[in-house]
Amino acid sequence: MLKGYFILIGMFLFSLMFLTCDQTENNMVELDGAVIDSLMSDYNLANGPGAALTIIENGYIIYSKGYGLANLEEDIPIISGTNFRLASITKQFTAMSIMILQSRGQLNYEQTLTGLFPDFPNYGNEITIRHLLHHTSGLRDYFSLIPENVTEQIHDDDVLSMMMEQTSTYFMPGSEYQYSNSGYAVLAMIVEQISGLSFANFLSENIFIPLNMAGSIAFEEGISIVPSRAYGYSYSGDHYIMND
Repeated sequence: MLKGYFILIGMFLFSLMFLTCDQTENNMVELDGAVIDSLMSDYNLANGPGAALTIIENGYIIYSKGYGLANLEEDIPIISGTNFRLASITKQFTAMSIMILQSRGQLNYEQTLTGLFPDFPNYGNEITIRHLLHHTSGLRDYFSLIPENVTEQIHDDDVLSMMMEQTSTYFMPGSEYQYSNSGYAVLAMIVEQISGLSFANFLSENIFIPLNMAGSIAFEEGISIVPSRAYGYSYSGDHYIMND
């Protein structure tokens, strides 16, 4: 998520039950570690970024291991407890936040952007919360609107401002589907507008704490402290560069 917000979670989960070699009498899965390691070999680089694998059966962790490096500059390996950035998987938490507010009667899915943000241009009269949730709003992609000289990460409120500077959508809201990062950035701002909380605090108080997700936070630059964090990298030429 934007606004320096992005969710980090303590384990990168895979459901790999096809790795079973046998079933014991108590129906627990026996795993062949060598087979698992071979499947994860592309991530087990001595000098490259990797992944953490956790296999869960019936609510119990039956296998957990890290592969590759979490921090190339400091040569820190990935372990089962390494925290990973969730990127666009964050959107499910944004949607859940909206649904929580709807269930409490604090908003309804047919409210429009202009109704929620009175300064929003007239085209917002046709865009509802439902459209934003379903990726059918037609909002402009904010990536295409960022000036070339801007290199720092933009915030959710920056995206809202960009949308307010537009005069139209890609298509009539509700008529087509188009995956929209802009729409979910605006949804995060709606959560803040309705709840009176920062998006990070809303997630913490209404999702993470109630679900005992102690290893998950909405990261805020300069505020959040994330131990054992994995950093993102891109491969350029013959080496990796941090792209986080």
